[in-house]
Parts: sequence; structure tokens; C-alpha cells
Amino acid sequence: MPGPVIVVDYDPAWPRQFEQMRCRIQAALGRLARSIEHVGSTSVPDLAAKPVLDIDVVIEDDAALPHVIASLAPLGYEHRGELGVTGRHAFRAPDGGTPRHNLYVCAADGRELRRHVAFRDWLRTHPGDRLRYEALKRRLAVAYRDDRDGYCDAKRGLVEEVLVSALGEGFCTARTVSRPFCLDDAEYAHPVFGDARVMRFTSGDPDIDVAATARRLSAYVALQRTHGFSKWAVWDRASGAYLGDAGLTMLPETGEVELGYRLGRAHWGRGLATELAQAWLARALGPLGLDRVIAFADPHNVASIRVMEKIGMTRDREDRLAGIDTVVYAAVATR
Repeated sequence: MPGPVIVVDYDPAWPRQFEQMRCRIQAALGRLARSIEHVGSTSVPDLAAKPVLDIDVVIEDDAALPHVIASLAPLGYEHRGELGVTGRHAFRAPDGGTPRHNLYVCAADGRELRRHVAFRDWLRTHPGDRLRYEALKRRLAVAYRDDRDGYCDAKRGLVEEVLVSALGEGFCTARTVSRPFCLDDAEYAHPVFGDARVMRFTSGDPDIDVAATARRLSAYVALQRTHGFSKWAVWDRASGAYLGDAGLTMLPETGEVELGYRLGRAHWGRGLATELAQAWLARALGPLGLDRVIAFADPHNVASIRVMEKIGMTRDREDRLAGIDTVVYAAVATR
């Protein structure tokens, strides 16, 4: 059973301990390891952290993984699989091994590796964000002392906010942080996509399980890759809570670009829909260079119609879209 969440002052011994581990692992893997990275909070000088090193072994691609598993086994490492994080293979460290550490193996082009390194490098060079992150970690270590999952989830808003800056992907509003979906987000997104009340004004049925949500997200990932926009995941910057999704999609019936959003019921009535819709409209007609964007709603969905009017869209027509009768609003670029 995992122990309590304990955050301690930065220890100058952590880099030396990592170097000892790096040499040992490198000797076992040889050329299989392209590099071995010290990541996580213990890799950032002067940052308080849980006293457990995080180590990413970088390999060429997943074809090398069976050889890596075999080479690490004599050191006592047990392969545990991806554990819900695509492209990041976790290994159980030998019992009683010191220093305490988590070992992961990632392909060189892996998304999670890129996020780990970018987060580390940003905090190393931006002391203001390092101090914000430390203050959050210390506060959450008290609030979630016996809840590791809650501790990690509550950090999510600030982590995603920092990654927007570090990677140049996504954007923040006053209260939210958004980035493109990945398939691993299905666990977060399913409670929203599976909620009949949330989905009642949209086409199609609620997702019956996480696999159905993953299929939905796969379509969003493909749209992002093809057009440079899609529906994106949204988190609360302050609490780290997953809020829902917002962004742009293509209407198959007309080829028009549609602005839309979907928020979990716990976050209704806070003005977040207007905040996100306004940001996406500005993004669509500005940096994305679109000439026209529409949004539509069920004629009985007064709240969504009010949002469209608040952000300056004007009534365009009534139409049947996505299998439902709708009222359509539009906005055009002024260039």
C-alpha cells in the first residue's frame, strides 16, 4: 500500500544519486539506451519534492523494448506495462533498492518523454514558476496526505499551464488551460461524455464506456493532425479539475467550421462556457486564419444560445445538423 504523500526540501544529493543510478543502468543496457534522463521534481535544483527519483530511459523505439526488459531483469527490475500512459513503460524497482526511484522506459519520439523533459527544463530556467509549483506541492501534500491520486490530479492545472509555455501548445484563459486531446485523456473525459444530461443537447448517445470515449478522442486527434484544430481538453487552472472540452470541428453536412464546448455538470453556471467560447472564437478568426465560424444549438437550449450571443455571434439560420433541429449562429473575420 502506498505511503503518505511527503514533500521535503530539495536535497543536493539527488543529482549524485541519479548519476549513480544512470551509470548502473547504462552499463546494463549499453547501446539500447540512447540517453537516461533525470526528470520529475528531484531533477529541478531548489525545488521541494517527494524524495523519490524519476528516471526516464530513452530508447530508439518500442522494437527495442523486449531487449530492454531482458537486460534490466538481472538488476531486479520488473516490467509493469504502460499503466495507462501510452509510450511510457513502468518498471518496478528491486525491493530495498536505494535510492528510492521510479524507472520508466520511453521511445525517443514519445509524447510523455517530451512532456517530462519540457516540464523539467522550464522549471530549471523559470524560478517564478518553480516557486509557484513548490508552494502548490507543499499545500497539496497536507490536503492529500493519504491520497496520492488526489494529490496528482490537483496539480494537473498548474502542470498543464506550465506545459503550454514550455511546449508552445495549447492556451490559457483567466481560469482554464486547454490543450489538444490525446487518447490517454479518455479516463478523464468519459464521465463528461458518458453523462446523459451533459449530452442531451448534442447528437448521438452518451458514451457507454471508456473505450467509446477513446474512439471519440481518436477522431479529435485525427482532426487536429489534419486541420490544426479540433476539440481540446480543458482543466481548471486553480483546482486541477477536468472541466470538459471546447474547440472547433468540421461539419460533414456543410463543410463549415463549428465552435462548440461541453462541460461537466459540476462546472455549469460559472461562466466558463462563455470564457472558452470567446477564446476559441478569437483563436479561430485570428491565429488560425479562418474566415467564418458557426455555432449551433437546440432551439430549447437557451443557455447555449445566450453564450453565442454574448460572444458576438449573430443568428444565421435554422437548419438540421448532426441529426437534430438547430438554430445556427455565425461570426466572420474582419480583415
